[in-house]
Amino acid sequence: MDLLTILVDVGTRFDVERPFPMKSPAESRDPKLYCQFYEDIGHDTKDSRSLKRALDGLASKGHLKCYLQRNTHGTGKSHYKKNKSPISTGEGNQTEGGFTAIISGGSASGGPTTRGQKDYARRLGQVMLSGKSPMDPFPRIEICESNGGRIATPHDDPLVIEIKIFNMRVKRILVDTGSSSDIMSMECLSRLAHDPKTIESIHYPIIGFGGSIIHPVGVITLHVRIGGRSDGRKMNVDFLIVKDLTTYNVIL
Repeated sequence: MDLLTILVDVGTRFDVERPFPMKSPAESRDPKLYCQFYEDIGHDTKDSRSLKRALDGLASKGHLKCYLQRNTHGTGKSHYKKNKSPISTGEGNQTEGGFTAIISGGSASGGPTTRGQKDYARRLGQVMLSGKSPMDPFPRIEICESNGGRIATPHDDPLVIEIKIFNMRVKRILVDTGSSSDIMSMECLSRLAHDPKTIESIHYPIIGFGGSIIHPVGVITLHVRIGGRSDGRKMNVDFLIVKDLTTYNVIL
């Protein structure tokens, strides 16, 4: 990946140290060459040593792990390349595995097929262009002091709720807005009065929090109620069923 692409990508997210003006007179520089980093003529952006030093500074702070690939031939130079997972910036044999902060996969993002993913991307693009998306009516959720219990503040605890699934109260439900699927543990499902024949098999995996590949048992549609009888919302939710789900019954 060239330096200009990286500059455009990281310039809005990190404080990139800007260079001092070029010292050489403008009339002595090649007007056909323009540097986006200096915003001046004289050389191409990809040949800017100042930009290279600025990116090396961001890399030393750990901001460019998805681009940085260490030269393994002993030169000590950094090569920037877009990677799907972080590659270690350390020396020797030290390595750093990939890390996924969300659960990805499932039907919410179009499923495993190329056509489904393209349709999802097309719908997402329409939302981005129009600035609006169709909204389903949803009850207002308010959390006040009385809901806090004995939680010590300030805190960064996860949001764990209780809702009704298939007419049964289910606790320890983790709300994770970054996940693309609604997931239920097999143990939790076994306690619900469901028909095993309604579980549909699926043949694609999902990626867990730590980047591990998880193969769901199947998918099942269950009736869910969030909130009270009068002011709550009822809906059918497609749950991916997995054998192990840490300490939670459901992840929404």
